[in-house]
This record gives sequence, structure tokens and C-alpha cells, in this order.
Amino acid sequence: MILQKYYQLFSQNSAWLERILIWAGIASAVGFTTAFVYPQLLPDLLHFLEGFFREVLGEEGLRRDWESVGEIFRSNFQAAVLALFAGVVFGILPVVSVGVNFFVLGFLFGSLV
Repeated sequence: MILQKYYQLFSQNSAWLERILIWAGIASAVGFTTAFVYPQLLPDLLHFLEGFFREVLGEEGLRRDWESVGEIFRSNFQAAVLALFAGVVFGILPVVSVGVNFFVLGFLFGSLV
């Protein structure tokens, strides 16, 4: 019963899901390309991410333990809920959120390559 509702929900919104997946792919490709064109941005991006993780996780920064996983999950969940409800009102926040996140992932992946 619940699976049917989700299947129906995905079926009704398949066009929107397809659009956001295309947007995520474009943002990733732009980030990936930017890593090759402007490799000097990597230290700035890493400095920004380090500062962000310090703000979210405290002075210890990113650690490899379950407490860090929980903190990152909590932070991401709050951001997702904010994007979801703000998206209902403003519409642009979820698109920007997906674009920025996938740009950063593409840039970091491009830097690794």
C-alpha cells in the first residue's frame, strides 16, 4: 500500500525528477570542467569546506567516527527540510541547493582526476 503511493508519487513527478537529475548532471559537469580550467580554486574551496565543517562540527573539525556521521546527517537533514519547505514558497532554493552541491562534488572529483 505504501509502496503504491510512492510509486504513484514518483510517476506523477517523473518529469520534475528528470529535470533535477539533468540539472545535477550539468552542475557536476561544470564543476568537473572548472577543476581543470581553474585548478587554483581548489585550496580556496577546501578552506571553505574546512571552515564549514568546523562551524557545524566544532573546533575538532571532521572526524571519522559515528558522532561526526550523526552531526553531518543532522545538518544535512535540516538543510533538506529547509530547502523542501522554502521550495514550496520560493521555488528557487532547491534548484540552487542541488546546483551548488553537485558543482562542488564535480569540482572535487575533477581535482582528484
